[in-house]
Amino acid sequence: MVVGAESTGKTTLCQDLAERTGLPWVPEYGRDYTIEKYGKEGPGAAWTSAEFAHIARVQQEWEARAESTGAPLIICDTNAWATGLWHERYMGSRDPETDAIGAKDRADFYILDGLDVPFEPDDIRDGQDYREWMHDEFKRLLEAGDVPWMEVTGSREARIAKVLPVIESMLRSD
Repeated sequence: MVVGAESTGKTTLCQDLAERTGLPWVPEYGRDYTIEKYGKEGPGAAWTSAEFAHIARVQQEWEARAESTGAPLIICDTNAWATGLWHERYMGSRDPETDAIGAKDRADFYILDGLDVPFEPDDIRDGQDYREWMHDEFKRLLEAGDVPWMEVTGSREARIAKVLPVIESMLRSD
């Protein structure tokens, strides 16, 4: 599972890892949902807790679909667990329903993307001022959890080079 603040290279890392390993990757449903929402309601549209719970459920459905292919591992661009922190960022508090969905996630390893990638604004990104807070919160939550994780920084190639040995090790242990 690749997690992190906005515009830290999560999608790029997932695509690169999938390309290098041949493993399936699951894109971030929340981004697709946001693009559609802002297309209908305009940028900065108000969010509801029900939307985050929906995003978390669909993200898990996409993961289950990828798992059903029989691949030994899947690479995920975020997950329902991370959606709980996105709820906190947009709504100001945690949501019990979204957190309950996220608690059902099964992750073997988390990759936290570092903040050394420049923020690239686009039509839906508005979190430049929240990046450090989000990163610190992801780090705090990962440190408090029981799933192994690592933070990756550096160039695109450096990040790939740090994660590939972990994937290879996981594939050998299956």
